Formats: sequence, structure tokens, C-alpha cells
Amino acid sequence: MSQHNRQISSDKDATSLTYSIRQTLSNFPIIRQSAELILPSPLKSWLTSKLMSARPDRQFMESYILPQIAAAPKGKCLFVGCQPYTRHYGTWFMSSSVEFWTTDIDPDSAQWGEPHRHYICGIEAIDAYVPAHSMDVVVMNGVFGFGLNDEADKVKALQAIHHILKPQGHLVVGWNGDPPGQNPLNMSIILQLFKHSTRWPFAPHTTLEGTTHIYDFFTAS
Repeated sequence: MSQHNRQISSDKDATSLTYSIRQTLSNFPIIRQSAELILPSPLKSWLTSKLMSARPDRQFMESYILPQIAAAPKGKCLFVGCQPYTRHYGTWFMSSSVEFWTTDIDPDSAQWGEPHRHYICGIEAIDAYVPAHSMDVVVMNGVFGFGLNDEADKVKALQAIHHILKPQGHLVVGWNGDPPGQNPLNMSIILQLFKHSTRWPFAPHTTLEGTTHIYDFFTAS
């Protein structure tokens, strides 16, 4: 077996093992809670990153969405929400002509944001920090119902995103179908400001096997 094939096999084995660990911890919450209490913070952060990266929705983000954005000839992308498992997302843009920016309302999360290209603010107030019509893409993944909970704040966030996007700019919304009630398509405001985009090489409403996470791809109206 060649070195390249051995590496692919090793990566697949590692992903499979990590996914199995994540499933085990999900099925046994007492074990997961005990691990969170016992493990030192650096190890906990490393384990969380590995477990999250094994999720089908995160694999889709890293294998398809980020590379597709980075492949554009130029532009600016804003990624909403910073965690240990997103800290490496900027590496897709190191040799790209697209500027990668991040934002998070928590000042402590700046350590996982893009160096020198990070805003400390809630996404519903991003238009106070980012110039109007200056972003080509905004990626908001796992924010609805997990930080952005109030209906009024969701409306403000969508209005602020629309304000900073260029005409025909792109919005990627990743959301979880379980528990129900997080579907952004149920909000009239999103249909007023955006329309589903067919300019991506995947379905405008993308569902993934093995997860209830869904991606919707929009273009600013």
C-alpha cells in the first residue's frame, strides 16, 4: 500500500473511531458528564474538537462548504460563532484570495477566531461593526436555537446580515431539525430578504445522512 493510501486509510479509521466515541458518549450521558468534570480543560477542548469534527454536518462543512467559498477568485466571508473545533477553519483561506473573518458575542471565544479579523459582537448587531454591502458570504451554522434563541433577535440578525451582504451575496444557514422549531424557513423575514440559491454545487436545502442537521443556501434579494 502506498504512503498516500495508508494516510487515507488512517484518516478514515480515526474518523470512524472518533464517531464511535461520540455516539457512545451520546448514548451514555452520565459517562459524558463525568468526562467533562474529570478531564483537564486542554484535553477536554481537544476531545470536543475531535468529536465535533467527526459529525457528518461538520465533515460537510470542512469538505465542501469552506473549500467552495475559498475557491472564489476574491471576496470576503464572515463566519459566525467560534469554538475550539472551528479554530482551524481559517486554514482553508491561507492561500485564498477570499478574506476570512469571524465573529462571536463572547470575548473569550476570540482566541478561536481569525487573528486580526475578528469581531466581538452578537450577529444581530453585526451591522454596527461591518460596513454595509461589504461581505460576499455569511456562514451562520448552529446558531439558531443555540445562542440565538429569541425570535426578535433572529429577525434582527437576518436584517443585519442582509445589510452587510453585497447584492446577491450568499447566506449559509446550518440548523438542527431536532428539537423542532429551529427551521429558519418558518420565518417570513428570511423569505422577504433572501431566496434559495442555485449557485452552489449542492442542493439549496441540503440534508445529510446520519444527522438531523440541515444546510440552507440563500442569496440576498
